[in-house]
Amino acid sequence: MKRLISLALSVVMLLALAAPAASAAETKPAPPDWVKAEEYVLFEKGEAYQKETWDRILRLRADAAAGHLAPEKGAPLYSDYEALRQSREASICFECGLLDFRYNANALAQGKTVALQNRLDSTAYNLKGQEPAHYAFRLWNARCLLLKVPDSQDLTDRGLGMFVAAMEYLLAYPDFTMEKLLDNAFLSCLSPKQLSMVKGLTFVTLDGKLVCPNRSLRDGSKWEDQIAVIRSGQTFVPLGRLAELMGAAVTLSGKKMTLERAGVTAVVSAGSKQASVGKKSVQMSSAPLLEDGRMYVPVKSLEQLLGQTVEMLPGKQQAAITENRDAVKPSNLEAWALPMGAMLGALNNADQVGTFGGKCRYGRAAVGSRVTNRLDTTGPDYARTTFKGNWDITSREDLINTVCRMTLFGHNVDFLTDAALIKSLSAAEYQQLLKNAQGMDQYMFPYTKQLSEKWGDRGILCWDLFRMSNLVQWGYLAGYVTYPEALALLEPAATLLHDNFKSWDEAYENYLDGYNWWARNNVLNQNIWETERGKIYTAMKADPAQSALFDDQLFKTPVKGVPGLTAEQVLASVQ
Repeated sequence: MKRLISLALSVVMLLALAAPAASAAETKPAPPDWVKAEEYVLFEKGEAYQKETWDRILRLRADAAAGHLAPEKGAPLYSDYEALRQSREASICFECGLLDFRYNANALAQGKTVALQNRLDSTAYNLKGQEPAHYAFRLWNARCLLLKVPDSQDLTDRGLGMFVAAMEYLLAYPDFTMEKLLDNAFLSCLSPKQLSMVKGLTFVTLDGKLVCPNRSLRDGSKWEDQIAVIRSGQTFVPLGRLAELMGAAVTLSGKKMTLERAGVTAVVSAGSKQASVGKKSVQMSSAPLLEDGRMYVPVKSLEQLLGQTVEMLPGKQQAAITENRDAVKPSNLEAWALPMGAMLGALNNADQVGTFGGKCRYGRAAVGSRVTNRLDTTGPDYARTTFKGNWDITSREDLINTVCRMTLFGHNVDFLTDAALIKSLSAAEYQQLLKNAQGMDQYMFPYTKQLSEKWGDRGILCWDLFRMSNLVQWGYLAGYVTYPEALALLEPAATLLHDNFKSWDEAYENYLDGYNWWARNNVLNQNIWETERGKIYTAMKADPAQSALFDDQLFKTPVKGVPGLTAEQVLASVQ
């Protein structure tokens, strides 16, 4: 096989060496011979296409096509290679990444060490959303990492871990397949064992985020086994690992695993297809396996045990796990929840505004990171930390009681009480009140009066209602309530919002006034939209990726609750 590769490289060399002079003179960028036209991207005003730089690229392409290894210090082309590698400009990084791929393929064909690092991954972060450049960077980064996959069944190898991490971004593209990834002639230098290992992987995603192996060493040197294992042709996943990411408390005792989530207890036992979820008995397709202290279950059983949707995507070698939203159709409560909770989402996790919960249940895929799989990167831990630090909520009961109470009797009650007191004073009494005021009272009394005259009986209602949206979403992340329960708890708040306001601009103005009143900020006579949070809302409305959340049509249609479930019923479950 390697002799054939070497012969092919020699033939390609003869073809490539004739091209540089003409191409350099014209400076017309085109892909190298190992890159398909549809997998190559050009950048407007790219620095790579300046004549001196392009000449360097062409010289290095010819060198790589000749089957040579990457130039080392002292080699004739070393200065050309280093000049490219020192740049952080996108077009140069892309061309350099393509060269790295070819040089690494040459090294592998010759049985030499393959370099792990390339510049494609780091540069791709700056190109997110810029297509087709982002896809091309991710594709070639994954191919570079493929060349480092170990020639053995060693699932602790760093090269495999880095490759698995790179796959998260490609899996998000609807048209991507593993067949397309492997469709490059120079990947034929991979051994049968390497190809078998890659084709045997199953990528498990939770809400689109790649779930990493169970733990990594803190020094980043090794990775444990893959999240999924194949047994008798069926995909099994570690139940405890995934249940924790969905907010469950997990206990493994002998051959029995117990999951506590949203007030429901589920029990599974190794060797038995029969499991219990609350008072119901469920039948799994295969009996759970106990391996190395972990309970593995068929991935599809997560639908029964944890209410998830599991979609198997063979072309991507992916098991995609998402929340089952069918149970709440045709409710429109999530459409209310997301804009109501968007402000704190923007403040806490700006890149995930529009995600139910304000953060993905599995925060980031980080195979290869030194903090791989630490629970403080996940949604459940984020929610519980926020609850404990700011709300003194530590249980399902605390959450449900707080939401039901504060929807109707929150800080707006305090505001209306203060406003009523000021309104009851005569003009002379009010002036005397201001004369005697000290500290923040000097601006809070007139601010309360101003807001009372502006909003009337509505007070600062949205300050309470919007935060209830955050509470129910965090409660879902923390595993205190299910997705249908979270939406059902929000229905009274969404209904009050619908009945008292006509648009998101009006509702957010009320929210901003309420926030500043509660925070005792001195914004008297200031433009509320020029405050910090006012600017954040304006920016969200101007962002094409977020503006669709704020659909005023919701105020013109009825609030649609969760079929068969109300906030009163959820409250009754903890009383």
